[in-house]
Amino acid sequence: MQAITMNDGNKIPQPGYGVFQMSSDEAAGHLLGRAVAEQADESILADDVVDLGKLNPVTFDPALRAYRTLGPVVGKARSEGMSLR
Repeated sequence: MQAITMNDGNKIPQPGYGVFQMSSDEAAGHLLGRAVAEQADESILADDVVDLGKLNPVTFDPALRAYRTLGPVVGKARSEGMSLR
């Protein structure tokens, strides 16, 4: 299993692998990526789909300028949303 090493030395395992097309505009400070293929290790699958709880994805928090992992499920989208109607 590959891992990304963060600036603080922590290693984040990356069991999912992908093929990406990248382009950048250095003058504007933009980096664009597009996933064109993906693969996932069987250890992160549940019923043939990626289980985000097992994947433990990392996202960028621009307010704190930090990388964060996503937390647990807090509710079901459709059933919780219906109560707001």
